[in-house]
Amino acid sequence: REGRGLRVKYVLVSSRPTMPPRIRVLYLIPSLVQGGAQRHVVELARNLDPERFESALCVVRPGMHYKRELPPGEPRFSLDRPLFSPGAVTGVAGVLRSYKPDVLHAHLNDGNLLGRLATRLAPVPTVTSVHLDEMGAFYRFVERRLWRRSDRIVGVSRGVGDYLTGKLGIPASRV
Repeated sequence: REGRGLRVKYVLVSSRPTMPPRIRVLYLIPSLVQGGAQRHVVELARNLDPERFESALCVVRPGMHYKRELPPGEPRFSLDRPLFSPGAVTGVAGVLRSYKPDVLHAHLNDGNLLGRLATRLAPVPTVTSVHLDEMGAFYRFVERRLWRRSDRIVGVSRGVGDYLTGKLGIPASRV
């Protein structure tokens, strides 16, 4: 409307609330062979609120015990690579680049190592989940050196959290 040098524009505003964009989560696990950590990841993927989150599963090695329990179309990324190979790291980095998650959630010692190395090639905020309160010498070495590559570290129990902070010296503020 115009009058006396004043110009007013009318803007139609929807009365429907707009939903914020869904958070994209990529779960990384070495395999889906039978085990408690594997069951945990399957349950996470199945039970995230689909209105708030979009998730995908990346599995490095073959082995699919939980096929019936997985959400349809999962695992979206099956790399079928040896764990300790440059192809595994570059494969995970390729998935990070193509899927473009808001967060990588890695599981188990092997998955945590691969995820941390892959995010050096394709940076993504990273959460690592430690499922055991005892690690061999190699993984203790890796965890002490690479914990800074994780934005947060989840100890799946109080005992695991105590192990990470007490035995490995990871600051409690990150666990």
